[in-house]
Amino acid sequence: MLLQNFFSITSILLYGLLLEMVLSMSRKEIQAILFIHNKFRQRMAKTNPAFKIANMQKMKWDSAQQSTAEKHLSYGQDTAKHFNTGTLKGRFQVLSKADIREIIETWYRQGEKFNFQDKRCLSDCPQFANLVYPLMNTVGCEKKSNEDDSDPSVILGCSYGTNQFVLYKDKFEFEYGEPCSQCPEPNNFCDRNLCSRCNAISRKRNCY
Repeated sequence: MLLQNFFSITSILLYGLLLEMVLSMSRKEIQAILFIHNKFRQRMAKTNPAFKIANMQKMKWDSAQQSTAEKHLSYGQDTAKHFNTGTLKGRFQVLSKADIREIIETWYRQGEKFNFQDKRCLSDCPQFANLVYPLMNTVGCEKKSNEDDSDPSVILGCSYGTNQFVLYKDKFEFEYGEPCSQCPEPNNFCDRNLCSRCNAISRKRNCY
């Protein structure tokens, strides 16, 4: 009887694991996530001609943030600090660039009523804040599938980090001016309106 109960409980747990699984990101998905994040950051840097953002940093992929995202997804910590999630209905083994853009665009739309003068959102905008906060410069994401036949879906979760000690509370740390004119590090160069670090290759491109 005890053995039978053990196998019943094990079967239930395994079934639950099959329904919800954290799936590894492919190289193409990672490239798409970075590309779309930086596109929205470029847009934010110049979206308001009167308030161009001078210190918007370029996002880089970070495996530690990816591990954090996996942990948050595994334990259902959707409201963790500096963590964004978005859901798509349907079955997806691999997310296309269009799928990823659809999710990230919902985060960007939280800032539709952003007040540039006061550097604040007029309503709650935590996902928008993570996406465009200028000192955020690393991101790592994972995805979790829900294979429930009645309502299959996939959740994309992204965790964010920075090498700066100052993080936003309720106000963004935007510096206004021409894009890249107030980059936080002296050896940054300007990559499509975003502050990017110099290296042996990039030193050929507007490093200062």
